[in-house]
Amino acid sequence: MKTTLKKYLIIESIFIVLVFLFNLINTNSTYCYSGRGADSLTSATWMLKTLNGNDVVKEKAGKEIPYLTLNTKENTVFGSTGCNTINGIITVSDDEIRFKDMSMTKMFCDDAGYEQDFVSYLFKDTGLNFKVENGILIFYEQNKAVMSFERK
Repeated sequence: MKTTLKKYLIIESIFIVLVFLFNLINTNSTYCYSGRGADSLTSATWMLKTLNGNDVVKEKAGKEIPYLTLNTKENTVFGSTGCNTINGIITVSDDEIRFKDMSMTKMFCDDAGYEQDFVSYLFKDTGLNFKVENGILIFYEQNKAVMSFERK
């Protein structure tokens, strides 16, 4: 009986430690991204949350919520407009991101309500300022927030 109880306490202790470590790792990876520069983007996928001050909803997005996958190690971007896929090159400085050589598929989706405004910011010759606060990536144009993204 003592051996069974001892095994149970050891297993329970290991389980508690693993849960604690998982929560610690998960909390750090989700919420500790604040700041500027490529390090704050940390090669992640970002789901569009707001566009031009309006909340983004699935019903108006097309097939899926628009997103960007930013790979700061290879300086590439891949994503979706809700209907079409996009990709290109990014350059990131302290608080600015530039999208270059952008391309997009040409599929027709009559319900991709965010596509035109979304790509208009990404296909410009000028960069966008950005910051990451509390896990939210915000793009600015002329000091006005134009898009925000939530880490997937």
